[in-house]
Amino acid sequence: MSCTEKNLTQKLVLDPFCGSGTVALEASIHGFLPLVADANPLALLLTKVKTTPYCIEKLIRIKEKISYKYIRYKVAPTIDIVNPDLWYLPEHKKQLEILLRTIEEIVDQEEKAFFKICFSSLTKKVSFADPAISVPVRLKTKEKFSPTINARINKRLDWIKSANIIQEFNIIVDANIERVIETNNKYPNRSTAKQVGIDARSLFTNLNDSIPMPDNSVPLVITSPPYGSAQKYIRSSSLSLNWLSFVPPKGLRSLEEKSIGREHLITELLCLEEGNLPKTYNNLIERIAKTNNSRARITQKYLIEMEQVAKELSRIIAPSGRIIFILGNNQVCGETLRNDGFM
Repeated sequence: MSCTEKNLTQKLVLDPFCGSGTVALEASIHGFLPLVADANPLALLLTKVKTTPYCIEKLIRIKEKISYKYIRYKVAPTIDIVNPDLWYLPEHKKQLEILLRTIEEIVDQEEKAFFKICFSSLTKKVSFADPAISVPVRLKTKEKFSPTINARINKRLDWIKSANIIQEFNIIVDANIERVIETNNKYPNRSTAKQVGIDARSLFTNLNDSIPMPDNSVPLVITSPPYGSAQKYIRSSSLSLNWLSFVPPKGLRSLEEKSIGREHLITELLCLEEGNLPKTYNNLIERIAKTNNSRARITQKYLIEMEQVAKELSRIIAPSGRIIFILGNNQVCGETLRNDGFM
């Protein structure tokens, strides 16, 4: 909830692959109502938090309450994350669990979302994951690295081992509160993003996915769709997804199966008749299959699903509207996948 009620003209911008919420934030501060969808629940939470005009006084009160409870609590429910001993010191994991317990006790859902995003940032900051790599990879020195790089890595590892969990959390919270203050001052009438689904192929007006978005209802779509070359979209946020109980470690593959641009497929049998793709792209898939059948199947599935996305966006776009895709072309097994030509 914002500090004051706001009357906004409902100009709409849709981003069906909202990711980290960049389009939604820009739409919000320019007076539009952002409509968003994404298969990754962390992306939806982050986008909501980025676009919410929080009441600063309320955030500060909750922050103080969290610190007070953190000092008092000695135990908390164990959180199941993938390979915990690889990513965290045992004492840090316990402290993170206690901190998460205090956050889960926040009554107001919007404020809880803010502190969950701060907590998610903390779980990355104090983990042994290499901050320079998107997917979790253990940070460690290597003989092939220069002495300067290895010294920098050792310094980072020493810092992690001595990190004060609540102190680092409060640093993150304070920085994010400052961002909200600045945005509130510049754009006091912005609106929070509205979720319209979890799948860009099927968009809805309500959260239980029972009422499809009306035909010809959105004047502008701006989105940067995923790529179809086995990108690690879900794996890159796996720790946060586990910590925030969006999915358990064994549920990551299931979530990936719901995503477009996935890294794996359960069924990897290639049938060129599936999807009725243009001949040029079927020929491309055949060439990829000669090198790697799995990557060929992943590419084929991606193109089929992106065609379904294009049909859904064509259905909901207003007659004089615009659909803007921000994309590039990429290599799959040495072959160029022309995403621009396909879309």
